[in-house]
Amino acid sequence: MTTIQGGIPLASAREITPQLHQLHDLKETDPERWESMQRTLQTLHEGPSAAERAAQLAKQRAVPVHSVYRVNGEIVAIHQTGGGTTSTNAAGGARNIPGQGDAATVGWERGLRGDALNDFVADHITANLKKKYGSALTIETYDNAASAPTTGEMQDEMFGITSQRDTVPGRMSRVAIDTESWARLLDQYR
Repeated sequence: MTTIQGGIPLASAREITPQLHQLHDLKETDPERWESMQRTLQTLHEGPSAAERAAQLAKQRAVPVHSVYRVNGEIVAIHQTGGGTTSTNAAGGARNIPGQGDAATVGWERGLRGDALNDFVADHITANLKKKYGSALTIETYDNAASAPTTGEMQDEMFGITSQRDTVPGRMSRVAIDTESWARLLDQYR
């Protein structure tokens, strides 16, 4: 299958043709709204500033850990108090409940929130990893977030380096969008 930059299947372009016609009409009928859309696309393209990314990363790294899962002393998964889970390939799928899906989603649908939801997810991660690794698995659970290590500390140990994600551009920065390119694309569908 042929794809365009970003991995979008070229066949999908047929699906957006009607929308492109509507956008082209919008450019002619409501130029102010068209320009507003272009500014929004440009903002998405640029992504957050380096300072904004650094602040977000610092906030994520400061989240206390709920549970740390180790196999033969090596961290394979971290479950955070905020509900997120970071794992290596060795723990892939540990959050899933067989036949039901992600434990957090299942717990949420059952009405669990906060600590109850975190415990529910952690219990399923534990059960799945125990099945896979048996006695090689050790679990550290922190009942008091104030005395728990941070996600950043555990990720540093888990991956062996300080996370460099703050240097990665925003997700839209791989897509070059400008008014002229959009106009040329839309003109093709007139």
